[in-house]
Amino acid sequence: MSIGYMALLGEGILLATGAKGKDRDFYLWLHSVCQVAGAVAIFCGLLAILQNKFQLGKPHFVTLHARLGLGTLIITALAATGGLPDFYGLPPSWRKFQTLVNRTHRRIGRVAFGAGLLTMVTGLQTFKPAHPLHKGLLTYACAAGVAGAAIVVFSKSGLSRYNRKRLLGSLWGKSPRTVP
Repeated sequence: MSIGYMALLGEGILLATGAKGKDRDFYLWLHSVCQVAGAVAIFCGLLAILQNKFQLGKPHFVTLHARLGLGTLIITALAATGGLPDFYGLPPSWRKFQTLVNRTHRRIGRVAFGAGLLTMVTGLQTFKPAHPLHKGLLTYACAAGVAGAAIVVFSKSGLSRYNRKRLLGSLWGKSPRTVP
């Protein structure tokens, strides 16, 4: 689930944020690919957690982390639902609401990403070294990674549009506009 939120959904947000000009459609297509891959990773993580709970006979959604996670999943589903009309297009009679739908999708998506990061932090359980789940420097490194992801995505200063073009061009050996 962490990979889905931090890596895939975060990168999807950055791609959509920088989508301007003639490459806009390509970046929005990449945004949707990242979001779908992130949703698949999140769903697989949820299935693994639920399977583990069933096997161990533990109750579901009793901790703060679990409850925040459930709320985060609901917000993420709302954000994804808001992105579908933009991807497939609204019916002609609803086109006057396109700007509102896009703006709402962006805002709910950022809330979902932030809620995912908050849920990850609560999943670290504690920052007190006496806690049995504390893993020393690993706990602090994970918390720093979550904070770093938040700073990059929310400041919109991840890879600049120019650097993304160079990166994508080097990956495919051509201009990103010519990549399907």
